[in-house]
Amino acid sequence: MLYITFPNTKEAELLGNSLMDKKLIACFNLMPAHSNYFWEGKMCQEDEIIMIAKSLVHLNEALETTISKLHSYDTPCILSWEANANQAYFKWVQSQVLT
Repeated sequence: MLYITFPNTKEAELLGNSLMDKKLIACFNLMPAHSNYFWEGKMCQEDEIIMIAKSLVHLNEALETTISKLHSYDTPCILSWEANANQAYFKWVQSQVLT
């Protein structure tokens, strides 16, 4: 599982579709969020888009490299963690990404 934030839906969809085309993720979901954070010493409040993407652990390095190259943020938020899934869904994810 990956959690990635974006400045807008258009960028999130373009990057998500690119990751699917490259077979790095099986699918993704987008959700609106209101984010508060410090950047360069200033408190910021922004509307962002959260992407939850489904993939496999062995693709994490390629995902981080690709996302970092294509993302508009200087320091994109790319969080990943291993998750358990029902067997049928896990097999589907495996069938959609590079093995």
